[in-house]
Amino acid sequence: MSSDSNGDQNVLCSEEVKTKAEEAKDAANKLFQARKYEAAIEKYSEAIALNSTVAAYYANRSFAYIKTEAYGYAVADADSAVKIDPSYVKGYYRRAAANMALCKFKDALRDFRIVVKKAPSDKDARTRLSECEKIVRRIEFEKAIEVESSQKNLAETIDLTAITVDPSYDGPKFEDGKISKEFIDGMMEFFKNQKKIHRKYAYQIILAVRKIMLETPSLVDITIPQDSKLTVCGDVHGQYYDFINIFNINGVPSETNMYLFNGDFVDRGSFSLEVILTLFAYKCLYPNSLYLTRGNHETDDMNKVYGFEGEVKAKYSEQMFELFSATFSTLPLAHLIKKKILVVHGGLFSRDDVTLDDIRNIERFNKKQLDQGSLMCELLWSDPQTLPGRGPSKRGVGIQFGPDVTENFLKRNNLDLLIRSHEVKENGYVIDHNGKCITVFSAPNYCDTIGNKGAIINITPDLKLSYKTFEAVPHPNIRPMAYAKLIEIINRIKFVKNPITNLQNMTDKLPPNLLALFAPRPPLPYSKPLDRDPAKRKGPTISGVGQYISLLKAYDPDYVPTETVEEKKKRKVSSLMGFSYLAEKKQKAEEAIKKGLEEWDPNNDEHVTGDPFKTLFVARMSFEMTEKDLRREFEMYGPVENVRIVKRKDGQPRGYAFIEFEREKDMKAAYKDADGVKLLGRRILVDVERGRTVKGWRPRRLGGGLGGTRIGGPEQNQKYSGREGSYAIHANHPPPVSSSHDREHRGQSRGGNGGGYSQAGSSSGSRYGSRHSGSYGSSYDRDREYSRRRSGRSRSRSPGRYREDKDKYGSKGRDRRR
Repeated sequence: MSSDSNGDQNVLCSEEVKTKAEEAKDAANKLFQARKYEAAIEKYSEAIALNSTVAAYYANRSFAYIKTEAYGYAVADADSAVKIDPSYVKGYYRRAAANMALCKFKDALRDFRIVVKKAPSDKDARTRLSECEKIVRRIEFEKAIEVESSQKNLAETIDLTAITVDPSYDGPKFEDGKISKEFIDGMMEFFKNQKKIHRKYAYQIILAVRKIMLETPSLVDITIPQDSKLTVCGDVHGQYYDFINIFNINGVPSETNMYLFNGDFVDRGSFSLEVILTLFAYKCLYPNSLYLTRGNHETDDMNKVYGFEGEVKAKYSEQMFELFSATFSTLPLAHLIKKKILVVHGGLFSRDDVTLDDIRNIERFNKKQLDQGSLMCELLWSDPQTLPGRGPSKRGVGIQFGPDVTENFLKRNNLDLLIRSHEVKENGYVIDHNGKCITVFSAPNYCDTIGNKGAIINITPDLKLSYKTFEAVPHPNIRPMAYAKLIEIINRIKFVKNPITNLQNMTDKLPPNLLALFAPRPPLPYSKPLDRDPAKRKGPTISGVGQYISLLKAYDPDYVPTETVEEKKKRKVSSLMGFSYLAEKKQKAEEAIKKGLEEWDPNNDEHVTGDPFKTLFVARMSFEMTEKDLRREFEMYGPVENVRIVKRKDGQPRGYAFIEFEREKDMKAAYKDADGVKLLGRRILVDVERGRTVKGWRPRRLGGGLGGTRIGGPEQNQKYSGREGSYAIHANHPPPVSSSHDREHRGQSRGGNGGGYSQAGSSSGSRYGSRHSGSYGSSYDRDREYSRRRSGRSRSRSPGRYREDKDKYGSKGRDRRR
């Protein structure tokens, strides 16, 4: 029954029909939990056909559609659920999740707000709302600062000669600045061992491919020489170890072993960077034997949601992702094999009059995003259907086209066959539309959950096709989409608590191992009430074993009784073997410092790398701060080479970190401006690295450092040693004016010389703690304001001048605590 034609009958449907609908829904839930999503969709559809007035049936089927990436259908089902019951929270939740997957963040934000309003106590919903709001704000900000022709400018601003390769780098290297087969073989082996090549070589590969693609048409003609073969591969989606298994099965690319990879090289898999760099390197080595088609995942929105952006930023930098984005927009959209076989990533069009020349004339450059309804969008997103004609896309983007559409297009353009990818297939490939449309998918066990096979198509010079299928191979223990933070909002959707749903109706959402907790149980047996407090009952007396206790205690001849509190107090106030308690404690501390000084060598520390003059020390951080958080906050000053949060032996953070910039001027800018910035509720303290830049420097734990260690009073137990705390100032001199003198003055005061200096202010850790007490506080505020106006002058100091004065300014920060 449909809700449109038989609405009255559904309202009045019998209890027997309702029971059958519930049984179908329960069966669908079990299939869903077994990850058999297609079968679950069929059962949910059966329940809806029996009783189309239950919102939960539509919401559950919507969730199953989300799992199969049919986001368009998922939105439609969620619409039906909220139409039937406007108070049904889960319907809004499902619609928000589907819109997130379609990158329709504003639509998703609207539904998340409804969810929070209807279920204010749902913590998970509030978290998703906050994350969605951040995404919308970021997108609006990026649009506001977007500059035309940024791709060209970015490629031109990368100066490869300024990037040096560290002598310690042991990976593959270019010979004479060119990509060779030996380099690619070494790079692939390097990637297999979960290592990354130097960023200079990564930039060279991307820039070289971009140059090739800028001269490539949107529709590329391919010929197959007589002694060669062409292999068409479908989606690989960042599954690097399955990707290189294709080469093990079918041979590596060469002049005679040609390959065409049909889009969706990245996203979902957590080794997308390794896949795309390998493909780009082979494209540079064999430009006329390896071909790349753009897929729907070679776009900005998909990369932001499904992990490629996060992966590139984590392994290299945001600048490299922007260069990848610019390069993806240069990839061709289709390939024509010997004038007879058209290969596209998605499918055909919503119009009947499209020709091959129309595809050739598509302006694809600088199109990081696809316009809905355009030929380019339909090439990358459309799917085939079994019914004739055209229909709305199950994905919500592009269309679905039937066998008659395929036949008409092939006849009009004098073609024999359409090969496409874009869809998971159980056996890796499927032949549709009377043999005229073939789908090939090359990512086996997609996302480690589907269990499908992968497949490739071999094409001979006489256009004969053969198929190879293969299973997934083992890979390192890194889950798919490990870098896709946004997709967690979609895949980790919980069953939202509906305020009007009772517990009995919610048990079907539980996994099988928890359903037993809600199964009917027999009543508890009757127990006679107690007549007295069990704690006051007389227990058994000590047994005869007690006579042996003294023997057990005397068993260990080296046993030393534990010192009691009274004995410890007595030892503190008396003299024991010529040493008082305090003297004994002091002696142990001195011995520990002496031993630490013998072992401490910052220049040979395995954890310390990079240029110390480009390294910034950050302290007083929140223990919840991550390296990604620090990278995001400090990349505003310039590209960051490395971030390291120092941790204890048990893996817990110590509250400070080291950030290495690519350029020294960026480190100076961060040193000047980032001090006192509030991150995750705590004001951080920044300083230059001292361990390798100041001769004879010792950290505070070994008796060195800057300033005192602790003070009393209301600020007791608060450490301080930098610009956030007080300054040691001469009693007869006002605070210095310019920022450079200000730092030099502080450096002298922290050197520990004493000499007429006194400690002023508090050590609370706040940079404002000492500025509001006495005349010194107000004068300092005026001087600090004046120094800000002079900041432009201090920023203009050249790197050479800075290095000449590095000893002078080396003491203007805090202790590098290790």
